[in-house]
Parts: sequence; structure tokens; C-alpha cells
Amino acid sequence: LGPRLVLLCLGYWHIQVKPHSSAAGARVIVAAPHFSLLDAFVLTYLEMPCFVAMKAVAAMPVVGNVAKALQTIFVDRTDPRSKHKTMQTIKQRALEGRWPPLLVFPE
Repeated sequence: LGPRLVLLCLGYWHIQVKPHSSAAGARVIVAAPHFSLLDAFVLTYLEMPCFVAMKAVAAMPVVGNVAKALQTIFVDRTDPRSKHKTMQTIKQRALEGRWPPLLVFPE
């Protein structure tokens, strides 16, 4: 409901989606490139995924709390160990069926 409300407030009353049967049940969604924060709102509305985001997102007012509630995986881009840990977490979540899809905007 939250992402849809944001989209309505921004003037997006209707969003046409063309479903792809090959993507049904995907555990990891890679969406590249993303043009704005709007992309994240639309995909959150459609899939309710977990995200991979840079560590700084966790400290952002409001956005950080929402990211934590969506069980985002935070990565510190300056720490090679963090990158390795993030890859391990992505693999683990992709293999376990209890997690929502994982959305990655590779940059």
C-alpha cells in the first residue's frame, strides 16, 4: 500500500505492466539501469522485494527505516569483506524459499 500511495501522490494513476512468464517466481531480480527513485517504488509495488543497497541508505531519514523494514542487504562499497558477505547473503536468500524476491540495481 505504501509504494502505491507514493505513486498516486506523484501523479501515477495507472502503470501498465507487461508480465513475462519467464520471470514468474524469480528469486533475484536484476533491474539495470535505474533512472530514478521512482523505479524502486514501482518495483516495490509490483514485487515487494528485498533490496541490495549501499550502507549509507540505512542512515537516511525515513528511507533508511523503510529499507530496514524490507530486510535490505546493505553493502559497504569500500570494504572488500562487505562485498563478499553481500554475495554470500544473496546466494543464501536466492536458495531459500522463505525470502521475497531480491531486487538488485547493479552500479
